[in-house]
Amino acid sequence: MKAKKSGLVLLAALLLAAAGCGSDASAPESPDAPVQRSVATSSDEPSPSGLPELPESYRKPLMRAFARADRAENPTMACTSVIGRAASNPAPAGTAPDPERQRVFELCYVDVGARYIEALLAQVRDKAATQEDNCARIASYVVIARGSLGTFAGNVQLDRVVLDERLLERVLPEMKASCEGQIEVLRGHRQ
Repeated sequence: MKAKKSGLVLLAALLLAAAGCGSDASAPESPDAPVQRSVATSSDEPSPSGLPELPESYRKPLMRAFARADRAENPTMACTSVIGRAASNPAPAGTAPDPERQRVFELCYVDVGARYIEALLAQVRDKAATQEDNCARIASYVVIARGSLGTFAGNVQLDRVVLDERLLERVLPEMKASCEGQIEVLRGHRQ
């Protein structure tokens, strides 16, 4: 009971912290927005939306998170609801990892994060936003995601450092071209 209560308190704090990080953009989130096949699903047969077959409680919020990321809107709040469902309570000691919960966690933490960073970098490339502003948004997002969402990785028996490296691998070439000064932040080093 105490572990469940502390998990709920932590989740509530996470939701409040993430709410302050979201974008003020008012575009609606469409669960039918196109979603590309992710690295985390490379061995799965994709559903029509590009996501693996997942329970509806994960699929719709994940699609909203991808849609926000694709619009260059901070997806932290959308991923908070997904990760909260998948990882709010640690697995009992000695139990095997739940592959579905791990896949969902990685989809939000790595794939959605990479799509958001790629969308911000595309704005810089297309001159729709300043390099300084979007590089700062990337650094801010990574630090906040790591300190909020990333703290739950162990609850699904994943290593946050490994997930951070996967995220960096996905965006490194574009980061070198546009926001090289922020690469160390992605690696977990504060500047």
